[in-house]
Amino acid sequence: MARVRKTRTLLYEHLCFHAQQAAERATKAVLVHHGIQVPKSHDLAYLLDKLPDGVATPPILLKIPVLTKYAVQRRYPGERPPLESKHRRRAVRLAERTVAWASMETGE
Repeated sequence: MARVRKTRTLLYEHLCFHAQQAAERATKAVLVHHGIQVPKSHDLAYLLDKLPDGVATPPILLKIPVLTKYAVQRRYPGERPPLESKHRRRAVRLAERTVAWASMETGE
């Protein structure tokens, strides 16, 4: 994975937002694959609850709901203390694993 550094134009909040979006869209892709209507929600815990019984969910997926806060609350920096590199690393790791899971689940 490429190393990312914080610059004046690159904020960890932006990277965390996009990691959340990747995890959300991957989870929604699995829902679509199983014929489940996709709810209009950014709440990853809620989306995971919509998965049908029998869908193999690795333990790492139980951690993706922490990304939900990046969907809206952290999208616009300045209102809260800035995120750090550790937040970005965790968010990207969770997103990558969620996308990998969705790819295997949908056969893509």
